[in-house]
Amino acid sequence: MTRALAVLAIVGLAAPALADDVLAEARELEAGLEYERALALVEAALAGGGADVYRLVELHVEAGKLDAGLDRALAAEDHFARALALRPELALPEGTSPKIAAPFYAARSTTRPLRAATTRSGAHLAVNVAPDPLHLVASVVVELVDPAGLHRELAATGGPVFAVDLPAGASAIEVVGLDDHGNRVLVAALPRAAPPPPPPPPPPPRTSIYARWSTYAIASGVALAAAGVCAWRTSVAQDEWNQLRGDTTEHDYSELRAVENRGRAWALAANIGFGVAAATAIASAIALVAHRREPALAITAGPGTLGVAGRF
Repeated sequence: MTRALAVLAIVGLAAPALADDVLAEARELEAGLEYERALALVEAALAGGGADVYRLVELHVEAGKLDAGLDRALAAEDHFARALALRPELALPEGTSPKIAAPFYAARSTTRPLRAATTRSGAHLAVNVAPDPLHLVASVVVELVDPAGLHRELAATGGPVFAVDLPAGASAIEVVGLDDHGNRVLVAALPRAAPPPPPPPPPPPRTSIYARWSTYAIASGVALAAAGVCAWRTSVAQDEWNQLRGDTTEHDYSELRAVENRGRAWALAANIGFGVAAATAIASAIALVAHRREPALAITAGPGTLGVAGRF
């Protein structure tokens, strides 16, 4: 297996050199006006596969020039369109023959750059190469490193939206688009998987009903209202007792005693109510201060001064 990887590495390194040799030979033949032989060499190199984007553009430009020289304007325009789709900034040198410039600029006016939109959700990867009117991308492979540290290529399926599921534990390197002959027409960086959303913050701790200031505030209000009613009933009993005592007609002592006992009972209830109201009001204030998120007291010090500010 190591030997096979070494052979593949040698072939990969040799591919640009072979393309350079083909281009050099084709240009020599072109200079000698042997367009047919030069074009056959370039087309064989295109069909041989293995070229990267830079070499592929050079081969298509050379093929376009040769086709234009042979009066094949449509074929020249097609080669130029393929080169411009891969390198939109491509330009011809000044002084280029109109015979070559005409199909080149015709291709430039209609060609759109080849782009890939890659999206990733977890292990699922989608690569969208549309629009691709020239059908430059025939297949897509994902270059990755498996958990064992070995470089692998994983073929995506479909088209123009290609999809692949990355194996668990593998780290992908890049997405490569290939033409019908295996030439690289597109190389895109692999998007990182979106990080998982952060966990929701824990809910604030619920304060026990016995620790809420509002509980004691309500209890204080109820006790105060009850104490007020009792105080009013005490006053009514006192008025009734005063009226009976001041009446000139004779009354049984038991009547006065009953009114007096009733008044004492209401007075005791009023005192208890006011005491409960005061106690629960104090408890409400303590609970409010104890559960404030901000300090209830702020102390400031300066030269010869000391200040205390409280919030209640």
